Amino acid sequence: MAEVRVPLEDWDGAKGRIRRDPEWQKWLVRKQAEVDEWRGPRRDRVEWIAGVRSDLVNPKDGRSLAWSPKWSTPEDFIKGQPGIAASRPLREAWVYYFRRHHAERLSDAARLFRLTGDMVYRDWVVSQLDFYAANYSKWPLQTRNGKARLMAQSVDEAVLLIAYADVIHILGKDLPEASKHRWQEGLFKPAADLLETSFQQIHNIACWQRSAVGQIALAFDNNELWRKAVDGPFGIRRQIAEGVTGDHLWFEQSLAYHDYTVQALLSFMERAALAGRSGELQKETRIVADMLQAPALLRFPTGTLPNPGDSIGGPFKSPNLSLLANAYRVFPTPLGLATALRQFNWDTLVDPPTPPAGMTALPEVRSRNLEASRMALLRRGHWQVFFLYGQLSASHAQAEALNFEATYRDTDITHDSGTVSYGQPIHKDYYQTGLAHNVPLINGFGQARWDRGELLAFNEAGVVRARQLTYRSGTSAERQIDVQGGSLIDSVSIETTAFGEKPQRLGLALHVQGTVKLPEGFAVDQTFSQLKPPSFSYWSKVRTAGFRDRAVFDTQFGNQKMRITFSVPGAFKISHGLAPDPLQKTHEAFYLEKEATATTFKTIIEPVGD
Repeated sequence: MAEVRVPLEDWDGAKGRIRRDPEWQKWLVRKQAEVDEWRGPRRDRVEWIAGVRSDLVNPKDGRSLAWSPKWSTPEDFIKGQPGIAASRPLREAWVYYFRRHHAERLSDAARLFRLTGDMVYRDWVVSQLDFYAANYSKWPLQTRNGKARLMAQSVDEAVLLIAYADVIHILGKDLPEASKHRWQEGLFKPAADLLETSFQQIHNIACWQRSAVGQIALAFDNNELWRKAVDGPFGIRRQIAEGVTGDHLWFEQSLAYHDYTVQALLSFMERAALAGRSGELQKETRIVADMLQAPALLRFPTGTLPNPGDSIGGPFKSPNLSLLANAYRVFPTPLGLATALRQFNWDTLVDPPTPPAGMTALPEVRSRNLEASRMALLRRGHWQVFFLYGQLSASHAQAEALNFEATYRDTDITHDSGTVSYGQPIHKDYYQTGLAHNVPLINGFGQARWDRGELLAFNEAGVVRARQLTYRSGTSAERQIDVQGGSLIDSVSIETTAFGEKPQRLGLALHVQGTVKLPEGFAVDQTFSQLKPPSFSYWSKVRTAGFRDRAVFDTQFGNQKMRITFSVPGAFKISHGLAPDPLQKTHEAFYLEKEATATTFKTIIEPVGD
């Protein structure tokens, strides 16, 4: 567990560092210029309605667009995008980014006032919060994901409110009481009450909402609101007790959302410590400290993490140095301190990190069954395999039960590609489906709904086996992964009774990060996506060939050559094509198919020339 400390807020020391250090002086000049440029021509407006960030896409083709602070209005932004047609979701997505950026500049301005004493910054902050307090009730109530007014989703509103509450803390005694009262009655109280009407459940969004309410409580010294945030039916205490598995991972499985939840809890823990209330959260603080470092125990030799759940992008780097550096004021890990020492920001100015006393080496990765999180890790010889055998919730789950990812030495053999912005059609039509993962399929469909799955065997020496009895209605699936003799041996069995004795198209997808040498007999397949789910239309350059009992493919993974052998009883087909990939556009993939009511697909991946 990471060490826990009480953060400092040393503004006198910060002023001294600015006076003495030319590098800090340069940083301050840049920060002032950034805030001054922003607060000049830009202002929020009552008529602006916020949307969701995932809608910042080209309405014609779903391509993601980049937001920039240089645009003052959504209309200016749209005019600056050649060939982009205006749409309501696009405008509202722009407003989302504007309000996030605006809140960050308010926090900067409050700190600039504390540092320089320049009343211009304080007065601008006061005017902006006056605007929000006077108009909060005028924005329409949005209910697409929780309840919110300033934003379209409650989680995004919670993030804004945390920034606003931070402003009150920073301004402190220099804030007029009349202003504070106006803000409490017009903005913070109604917003906190609204946050408490949704996500009364264990969820990453609930953590952000309770964190925001708790920080509002601290800003206004409101013990009743504090008790709601901490000890309410789904307060911080219960979120941590029930949402964190025995493996110190967030139960929604996505490691990106794990870190996102840690950010919410870290924000709350830091502000509570600064307010002198960390003693009320000792158990919860220790758990968050463990959460901070837990993902690193799953890292591949490539320095990346497995990618279960619908995380946007990936594979993600491990360790998350940015998060560790952000946490150093409360959880000073060696890597976090070492990273923070190289950073110039408000945290390192008012609470300078000290050089780490211990080693910055990461803990060793070993074979583990993470039963509480429904996943397993095999590490034997040069192989490392991540196996997801079930889910704990529908939240952020995909049709991915029984999926696996693998590396050989430091070579990426197969990984989960993650997904793209949720506003793009390909997110639901492809990346959430079975074809986008290394999983069995029936008539082109993968897992029907989330399921815990059943672990049948686990051996640290290199064997894991699990099944899904209700993979789909009337269909069960089982997978065993065995690492032995330098080879990865994968056996997938699928059986269906949903259609009586009538044979169905039983399939298996395998995605590879290498270049496949196709043997003779493969022909362009114009019918690959016919009579199949929409996901199949996203593969390109598909070629198909028929086989009996066995097929062998040599595949080059960088400098490592591997031989992939598929064994299926009797006649079967193999299709090879280019599958979508968020980071590298495409990668190569196989789709095996056999007509039957039950079959077993056996795959051996073995190094050549080792």
